[in-house]
Amino acid sequence: MTPRTETLLDLARKHIIPHKPGVIRAPIMATGQGSIVGDTDGRSYIDFLSGQVCSTIGHSHPAVVEALRESCERMLHCNANMQSETGILLAAELAAIMPGRLSKSLFKSSGSEANEMAIHLAKKATGNWEVVSLAGAFHGMTSGPRASTFTSGTRGGYGPGVPGTFAFPVPDCYRSRHATRKATDDGWVCEESVRECLAMGTALFDAQSQGSPAAVLVEPILSAGGVTEPPVSFLRGLKTFAEERGMLLIMDECQTGLGRAGSWLVSHDYGFVPDVITLSKTLGAGLPVSSVTTTPEIVDILVEKRFMHSASHVNDPFAGAVGLAVLRVLKEEGLIEQSRRKGEAIKAALRRMAQRWEWIGDIRGRGLLLGMELVRDRDSKEPADAECRRFHDLCLESGLILNICGAYNNVIRMMPPITISDSEIDAALAIMDSAFRRMAEDAAAPAPRAASLAAH
Repeated sequence: MTPRTETLLDLARKHIIPHKPGVIRAPIMATGQGSIVGDTDGRSYIDFLSGQVCSTIGHSHPAVVEALRESCERMLHCNANMQSETGILLAAELAAIMPGRLSKSLFKSSGSEANEMAIHLAKKATGNWEVVSLAGAFHGMTSGPRASTFTSGTRGGYGPGVPGTFAFPVPDCYRSRHATRKATDDGWVCEESVRECLAMGTALFDAQSQGSPAAVLVEPILSAGGVTEPPVSFLRGLKTFAEERGMLLIMDECQTGLGRAGSWLVSHDYGFVPDVITLSKTLGAGLPVSSVTTTPEIVDILVEKRFMHSASHVNDPFAGAVGLAVLRVLKEEGLIEQSRRKGEAIKAALRRMAQRWEWIGDIRGRGLLLGMELVRDRDSKEPADAECRRFHDLCLESGLILNICGAYNNVIRMMPPITISDSEIDAALAIMDSAFRRMAEDAAAPAPRAASLAAH
């Protein structure tokens, strides 16, 4: 560790509030270009997590840098009661890729803000206040989204949450007792679990509801929840559940949208149209940009009811400029198709790796939103949480940034930039294989002999 890094760590310990346990430590990041980031010790890392899952088109993409430079010269911020040119143009571009009649957008800074607004929007439009979300979901850390976040470790110690929030059980097809393997490598099937979760969630909500249902908030893939993708039949069942109770269905595509999961929006794949879609991480390419999009009919209701969700940073010019650049890059560089192709290549390589390393219990995900669940035994599926931490740390030591997630802290999450090169993917896979090999060598090494009492 260089003196510079030691000095920075000392300053961080004195002056930085840790936003979660264990974040004030080396490495300290200093540079980022494409899929490679560098620390203050001069080491380089393959970023297989796109920063905080945001730099989907790579760190400091030239088109985003140019858009930001132009915005700096023209206008970064404007009065929240006025519209920006770039914000209007971005709203029109988003309308072209949205399903159904979703065509009106508002821009905020973060995914938490976008989901907060979507919840408020649903409450105002319906006149009700109860919100349902999935067990294992992550929607953000502001009050409304946090109350609807049921990911491990996010809830304890903060006092009562927002009243009227309900967790709905979600089928985990890998761990379901009803799971059967498809004939292809697409994943697991657990339709009996789907029926059980829909019936149980419906019964629990109806028993506890105060008769004021407003919204169902859903991640199409539970990213922080272990890269768990609920079956299509489950999400269709949730849509029916919402419609029968007059609730709006909000699809949180902050982590799945705009190419991350191999399509413009996962919401296109279910045979129904959500009432609201939120975007964030993939829209800003590493900068704080998010959006909420809904229908003209819902907006008419909001206007009539004098809906208000203003803030200092609403429809900022820089946000519009950056979002427009991101959409243009996705189209011009063919990144949607690249996400699918590269994701399938990584999954195929991991399946080959699984033939060598018994820790790999399941490989799942879409596009470049991938998860690898580690287990101690493939039959019992006992979570290998300690081994997962060891694997993560070995990869980091070798220059590969990954993430641990899931209810049992045993899922390695991989979300590299779509612009990552094939050679960088190969290098990342080689680091993973080497980490497993070192773990196997450690497991095979004889345990150190206990010191003899006579020696003391």
